[in-house]
Amino acid sequence: MAGTEDKKFESVQRLWDAYATILQRRGLDLHMAVVDGTERLRLSLSPPGARADFDELCEKGCAGSVLAFLVFFMRFSPKIRKLWSEMVGEPAKRQDAIRAFQRAVDAIDNIFEDLVKADDELPSDMGGIASPAKVADSLRAYCKLLEPIS
Repeated sequence: MAGTEDKKFESVQRLWDAYATILQRRGLDLHMAVVDGTERLRLSLSPPGARADFDELCEKGCAGSVLAFLVFFMRFSPKIRKLWSEMVGEPAKRQDAIRAFQRAVDAIDNIFEDLVKADDELPSDMGGIASPAKVADSLRAYCKLLEPIS
């Protein structure tokens, strides 16, 4: 089961890694931004209560970046729908794109059924052309990216 879950999010991880690489080329180290943001948020918590609780949770094994994200999310959740719409477009347009991507995935899966099933057997270098399975995985990843707040 874990293997299935890992494979399920592999394309999303590749998209994230590509995005991080692009930002790094532009001078933004995403990892350091998360580390710095986590520390800034931790310091913004009221001592002794909330900050001590944050530190204790980290000491007991919670990831500080995840805790910081949760605190950030709770603080800004009323604004997230608007922010998400500004980042990836209005809900109706996102839904249209998701449907179009899903139709394309279905077409790829149907037309190239044998190639999709045999993706592991295809050569890794196909002259710059992605395999049908990889194209479908990419489209699925974009669907997941557009879905969170529709």
